[in-house]
Amino acid sequence: MAVRGILFDFDGTLANTTPLILHCFKMTVRHFLGYEPRDSDILATFGLPMPEAMARFAGGKVPVAEMLDYYRPRQMALHDQMIRPFPTVLEGCRKLKEMGLRSIIVTSKTNETCERGLDCLGLRPFVEGVVGVRDTKLHKPDPTPSRLGIERLALRADECICVGDSPFDLLSGMGAGCLASVKVAWSSLDPRYFEQFIKPDYVIRTLPQLADIIRQINEQR
Repeated sequence: MAVRGILFDFDGTLANTTPLILHCFKMTVRHFLGYEPRDSDILATFGLPMPEAMARFAGGKVPVAEMLDYYRPRQMALHDQMIRPFPTVLEGCRKLKEMGLRSIIVTSKTNETCERGLDCLGLRPFVEGVVGVRDTKLHKPDPTPSRLGIERLALRADECICVGDSPFDLLSGMGAGCLASVKVAWSSLDPRYFEQFIKPDYVIRTLPQLADIIRQINEQR
């Protein structure tokens, strides 16, 4: 079965939102808990829904809802000026589209925030939709959101590959039956931490490399 579809994560994969998230996360934890968390501790939550990520720091001492109410408006206020594309992402998305591949975003953030990011980076023409945190009751690393992404592409799971910067992205996609997992080399996560959860089938250093991998897979099949 040839590869016809791609499940992309957004934050850390197509969009460089890491500085934005780290800044607002530290601001929130400092405000409520009086200390500044380490980057590595925040990065370890990437790929999880924000309430779950924030709960790891709240530790039952502060209502997560209050922390989110503080975090979200500050993130949105800084979003457009701090979001950045990763090098080669636009070029790669264009190349994949020209090959006739279909793409959808599967993210643990809200649809509205993700779509705003797509618009900021000029990526909306290259994806067919967004599966966001409110679309499913279960979230990454559970396969449910990836299954929904595959369903919305109207493809078989073994016609799709999953691409992400977090092990949770790949665990979700492979759990849904994707043909292969692809890690982006610009992931902020330590490779040793990443591979405690899953060893990716492929690692790409530029997004256009994904097109070459898909060609190779399809030629072999």
